[in-house]
Amino acid sequence: MTLHLSSTEVLRLGRDLTGTFPQVLAQIDNARLREMLARIDVTPDSLKQSGAKDWANFTDRMHFIADFFRVYQEQRHLFDAPFMAQQVTLLKSGVRPDGRL
Repeated sequence: MTLHLSSTEVLRLGRDLTGTFPQVLAQIDNARLREMLARIDVTPDSLKQSGAKDWANFTDRMHFIADFFRVYQEQRHLFDAPFMAQQVTLLKSGVRPDGRL
């Protein structure tokens, strides 16, 4: 499975994430968050084994998701609208727009 983050960035969900944790999340100080991460992240503070080999496995999936949000939380382009205004209009009318969605 893949996740398209932009027209050029595609993540393969079964592969380890790349990149680094932003400075604000490089070290987790909140005790409740550390406790939650300890239950789902078998490689704390690392992207090793972050790829979800079995997306149906809750722990495997949550490990990927936790690391994904931690790595990408400062990526401003992820806050952009997913569709252009013309695409939204077509979707609301029940028509699937041509091209990439």
